[in-house]
Amino acid sequence: MYDSWQDFCQYDGLTGYGKYWISRLPSKNAREGLLYITQRIEEKISNIPEKEQTDVYCFLHDLHEISDFEIFTELLEKCREWDLPSADICRCFPRLGDSVVGNIVRMYQRSRYFSDALRV
Repeated sequence: MYDSWQDFCQYDGLTGYGKYWISRLPSKNAREGLLYITQRIEEKISNIPEKEQTDVYCFLHDLHEISDFEIFTELLEKCREWDLPSADICRCFPRLGDSVVGNIVRMYQRSRYFSDALRV
């Protein structure tokens, strides 16, 4: 059911696979897949590289919005310790490129995922 993923990136990584399972909810396989992924995140939370932290945070944020599992909320709170909202926005969403469209999407993503943290 699971491939051996090398990282937590959204593209070619475990959080991308998790977004696939989010789209398959409420099936039993989707719930099992998401539990597996969150367990891997929980095991490695203190060692997730900086370049993968935004993908993990955004995945858990999306999961928190549609799920009733408590573990997702706890993991999301741990990810907030990474201080991603104050990080360089290009580092948070590096795949969008340096273009007008990329910058607009980057600002939208930042607002969507970090709006609560930015108000503090």
